[in-house]
Amino acid sequence: MLSTNLQYQIVFSKRRTVGIEVSPDGTVTVRAPLRMPKKDIEQIIMSKLDWIEQKRRMFHKKAEKANRVLNTDYEEGSLMPYRGERYPIHRSFHQDFKKVIVSFDGTEFSVQYGNEDSESIRQAFLVWYKKAAKNEFLRRVEYYKDIMQESVGTIRIKEQKSCYGSCSTKRNLNFNWKCILAPPEILDYIVVHELCHLRHMNHSKEFWAEVENILPDYAKAKRWLKDNGILLEI
Repeated sequence: MLSTNLQYQIVFSKRRTVGIEVSPDGTVTVRAPLRMPKKDIEQIIMSKLDWIEQKRRMFHKKAEKANRVLNTDYEEGSLMPYRGERYPIHRSFHQDFKKVIVSFDGTEFSVQYGNEDSESIRQAFLVWYKKAAKNEFLRRVEYYKDIMQESVGTIRIKEQKSCYGSCSTKRNLNFNWKCILAPPEILDYIVVHELCHLRHMNHSKEFWAEVENILPDYAKAKRWLKDNGILLEI
């Protein structure tokens, strides 16, 4: 047993080395070869405790920064993220409105409401963002799948803590709605990343070569997500 309170999950697979992942929420996942003794895994974890703590501190600082940057009151003039930019809210009260309506004209978000409840406004923004994400991902998947001459199954928009996209053996694609808050080139990278997984269900050299063939500058988007992904919140 580890002489620490560190909680972690072990995932065994047909790999040759041990990999340790720290998610933005602080959870630790250890990926290990099949039948590798647990005591050997624990020794590797012990040797990486400082690194794990460093990653956790980094994510904690980013979360604090996100809390300072984000608006939670949805007041007049508050800034909301969309496609890598931040746009002001313009509010208008309508006494007969039963629900909140959010719209966007390219320069500002219009919030029409009959209820002052900020949670109702937040939920209306969630609906709007998810619809915008669905439309944008459908458009970008259509564009890149034609370039790559790939077919896809169902495309779904979900909310996930630490995953931006995923694909299944049935060629279905899932995307995180929060990606619509990122710059357009980041969405392109996420789409291409998942489409390349239709050919390589791993992160092998062949997989990354496929990504680079479509997006030569993919490393910039990959780095952006690593540095800023935790800020994709409302």
